[in-house]
Amino acid sequence: MGKREEDVLPGRQTVSKVLFGILGGLLLTLLLLAFWAALVSGGALSTQNVNAIVMVSLAIGAFLASLFAARKHKGKRWMLGAAVGLGMFFLLFVFGLLFSFPPSSVPQIMAASVIGGLLGGLMGARRKHTKRK
Repeated sequence: MGKREEDVLPGRQTVSKVLFGILGGLLLTLLLLAFWAALVSGGALSTQNVNAIVMVSLAIGAFLASLFAARKHKGKRWMLGAAVGLGMFFLLFVFGLLFSFPPSSVPQIMAASVIGGLLGGLMGARRKHTKRK
């Protein structure tokens, strides 16, 4: 009886779930930012709220990405959610260094991505309980 690939390399699946979660979270964040940008350019929102809108979009993107990644993961799902949030932060941090966003926003970006990812992982860790008859 041969060993399956996931039995030999269990960490490989975890890494792929984290990477897909990071990419999915960044895509969701970009879609949310495009939606908010359309509202701001249309005049429905003021430009004074842009920083808050960016942080909320990042938190929602990290939350949803971690939620979906944690649903498919076995084991410590909250850790997977935190890893997705941290991965999103580090990727945004590197992009920020390349394109120079203000250094004062780094703690806010870290908090939004990690807290959103952690909450998504915690929600993904909740198991559905079936009713017993």
